[in-house]
Amino acid sequence: SLKSELGEPIHKLLNKGMACWREFDEKYFSLKFGSPEAEAKIMKDKDYIIKRLNESFQKVYFGEKADGRVVDLEEMTYAEVLSRAVRLMYVVDGGDGAAGRFAPNRWIDVTYKTRVFTWMQRFERRLRNTNPSAEAVVTQVSILDEKPWEVVEKFAETYPDAKTILMGNEDIAFFINLCKDLRNGKPVNFVPVIDKELVVWFKRDSLWVSEQVDATIDKDPERVCTLHGPVAVKHSMKVDEPIKDILGNIHSGYVKLAGSTDTKE
Repeated sequence: SLKSELGEPIHKLLNKGMACWREFDEKYFSLKFGSPEAEAKIMKDKDYIIKRLNESFQKVYFGEKADGRVVDLEEMTYAEVLSRAVRLMYVVDGGDGAAGRFAPNRWIDVTYKTRVFTWMQRFERRLRNTNPSAEAVVTQVSILDEKPWEVVEKFAETYPDAKTILMGNEDIAFFINLCKDLRNGKPVNFVPVIDKELVVWFKRDSLWVSEQVDATIDKDPERVCTLHGPVAVKHSMKVDEPIKDILGNIHSGYVKLAGSTDTKE
């Protein structure tokens, strides 16, 4: 049993991700949201929090250099930010097999694509004076429909300084705001910054990944939130029970409650 984003009890299968959730509930989220005490505790344990996110949770820390070192946004170049965003928000070699609901290669959500496009637009304006004669790379959002990493590579080739210039403070603030403001679309699937709003970054929009496990880091089901309350546990009696049997039993139960013995209707 954990505390949901709304502060209510919620029941989930225990795995390493949910063990992390429970630990954070007890250590950080039990303190008053936004209080100096909570913020001080979070910032004191920042390195540990990042380590736990990256090792165990479905939302990893965004900051990472091209060589894999964990850093904050202030230590990332423009090219590294775009590359990291695409790696986290675009699924490669995924999909759900014969079910066919999700394409193997896809944006997790269309608003992830539009966010990356918006970041690229701003970054191109920022870097334009480093190669003023170059033809614009960021022309329309459809350029990111397929193989978006190739667009990022072209961006870095057109503006080589994007590989060396670190993100400016204004652009960092713009990046974080685009992640935070829900008018920009689906909540992001990573934690962009460790701050007093950690509980929001951590818990917001947490359940969708259980339906798209291929979209999580290393496609690891141990990271995801899967609802499984006490009523469901009571009726989970068989290992690998076919969905046909599960739904059939539910149907039969309703028929029985309705006072009929005809299970064909």
